[in-house]
Amino acid sequence: SQLISQAIIKSDVALKGEEVAFIRKSLKLSYDKFSKLLGVNASTVLRWEKNKDKGVSAPNSLAIRSACSSKMGIELKEQNFYTLKTPKSITLDKKTEKISVEF
Repeated sequence: SQLISQAIIKSDVALKGEEVAFIRKSLKLSYDKFSKLLGVNASTVLRWEKNKDKGVSAPNSLAIRSACSSKMGIELKEQNFYTLKTPKSITLDKKTEKISVEF
């Protein structure tokens, strides 16, 4: 499952909820520990995972890939993110748990 997780993380498309769940489980992390790794609330992770076929936003996909690749000891290549624009700023509203991205 580690190899599959690495392949998912290295892909260049937005993650789906079922992929987020697979990655979290392959890292053997609870919702709470996974959410702390990502800097979001556990209910956010649960919501992503419940929407199995729905894509996670590009900024959230990037955050998940970045945090998990670091935890797994793999290096992401720049080409993995060519389809994503580089944001000028990213901010997290802690009350609403929404990420704002300015391009």
